This record gives sequence, structure tokens and C-alpha cells, in this order.
Amino acid sequence: MVKSQLFFLSHTSTLLPFPHWFLLPHQYQQELESLYSVLFTTEVSPCKMSTTEPFSIPEHVSSLMDTNRQQALSQIRGRSVSNSSRLWQISQDSHSTASDFLDAKIAALSDEQDYLICVQQGLSEALHSKKITPDMYEKESGTVMKSFLQGSQILRVIKRQHKLLLDDLEEAVEQ
Repeated sequence: MVKSQLFFLSHTSTLLPFPHWFLLPHQYQQELESLYSVLFTTEVSPCKMSTTEPFSIPEHVSSLMDTNRQQALSQIRGRSVSNSSRLWQISQDSHSTASDFLDAKIAALSDEQDYLICVQQGLSEALHSKKITPDMYEKESGTVMKSFLQGSQILRVIKRQHKLLLDDLEEAVEQ
């Protein structure tokens, strides 16, 4: 693994090599360190590259959503499980490439984002139909948005740095 080869496109559009991460705001330093520790640490399952557990809507909230929304959530979660399984298989297959792994991880993270969007839409529908209170909506919506933003940041970094991450992953596999 050659962390010094990773360049991060900061919000100022300046390329910064890894040793200069200290110039980034603390929040971005933590995100990049977290992303790299998850990508390159053997103690972490490749399926858990996200720094957060998959979002799970509380049963008492999902039961207040209409049947179509519950079915949509179930369908998205099923697709997510399928992609996570694919990611695990790729991580175990000696013939798979770093590109296969990153593509599967992007698909899994995208599924999680789709799930969170669907949950947020369900919360909005439940609020408009007065099945949940505004306080419950704010509480649950805040949790959903926090998870969504965290996932979006990870997904954005992976997509922006796709080529460099591939190079580092391939080098790590060769060693």
C-alpha cells in the first residue's frame, strides 16, 4: 500500500498528497483516514468498507408507512443484500480484480443511498398522512440524513479517486 500516492481533490480543487492531509479541515482528514483504514485493513471485512453499519429503519416507524413503500424498501434491501454478497464473493475470488471490487462496493453503497432516499420519502408520506408526528419525523429524518450524508461522502471520494484507489489496491494485492 502506498498511501503517499493517493491524491485527494479537496473542495478547493487542489491536489494534496497524503502527507499533506493535515492541511485539510479535520473532518476531511478523518474521512480519508477512515476510508483508507477500511480499504486496506485486514481486520475489516471487505463487505464492511462503509464506516457505518447499513441503516435500518425502526419497526415502529416502518409499520406506519404504506404497503407500497414497505415493499419498495424490502425490494431495495434485497438488492443491497445481493450486491453485498457479490462484494464478498469478489473479495474471496482470486481471479477478481481491484476494479471488480471497487465497482461492487460502489454498487453496494449506491443501494444503501437508494434505501435511505426511499426511507426519507416514506417518512415524508407518513408525515403528510399524519401517521407520524412532526417531532417523530424530525428525529427519524435527522438520523436518515446523517447516514445519507456519510454514505454520500464515502461514495464521492471513491468515485473521484477511483483510478488512484485501483492503483493502490492492485499494489497492495501484489505485495
